Amino acid sequence: MQVFAQIQGALNDRMLGRSTGSIDLGLRFPDAPSGAFGAAISREPGQRDWTEMIKGLAVPRDGRMLDFGCGASDRRSLAAPLGLTWFGLDVPFSMESPAREDRSAVTFYGGVSVPFADERFDLVVSIQVFEHVPEPHTTFAEIARIVRPGGYLLGSTSFNEPFHSESTFGYSPKNFVRMIGGAGFDVLEVTPGIDIWTLAIRRLARQFRHDDAARILAPFFGTTASPLNDLIDECAAKQGVKPVRANALKLELAGQFNFLARKR
Repeated sequence: MQVFAQIQGALNDRMLGRSTGSIDLGLRFPDAPSGAFGAAISREPGQRDWTEMIKGLAVPRDGRMLDFGCGASDRRSLAAPLGLTWFGLDVPFSMESPAREDRSAVTFYGGVSVPFADERFDLVVSIQVFEHVPEPHTTFAEIARIVRPGGYLLGSTSFNEPFHSESTFGYSPKNFVRMIGGAGFDVLEVTPGIDIWTLAIRRLARQFRHDDAARILAPFFGTTASPLNDLIDECAAKQGVKPVRANALKLELAGQFNFLARKR
């Protein structure tokens, strides 16, 4: 049918950086959700990720930051601008660990109980880790235990992302807000990351052994709007739909999403 070619063409143009012409399709948007999830959905258009959320966080200087699932330990530089001391936590068999050049301040654990004292950290950052933990409820309770009241949990995780690196769970953003809320956090913001379509195309390119093609999609993991997200924003602007409803749809179709929460 013509509609499939039109949608695919619009997404391909955005993926390859070609001039994007108008698409004459009326897009159906969900109502803005209610409750804690609805309150946390970003009211801004575009693709705001955790690297923007971390800027200007009100944390005490000389405090501590935990990089939960630190992998290659390449996020050490995030701590100093906030006046925090960096600590890393990881499982000993993580796939990213061979790239870790600096092993100082890294603690290893078994993937469930976190080996730190109560209320030890002012900020926990976790980037694409929660989809790999074996026991999410325990993990969220443990993180809540080690964060001081008023401290923050910041990061990203997977929703509609293909299986990768022995992943265990994908979280709908709404259920994720409920789960970490139950652990003791108030979610301040949740935003869509790279979309499901772009992640699937990237995975297929890699499966077909076209890693160079897959690499051109790397900018869409950050603040560059991925093709489907960009198309949704365009349709919302044309139809006079508020950004919160556009973001609600992008979250339904997200491959990954970002979050910022504060410990009660």
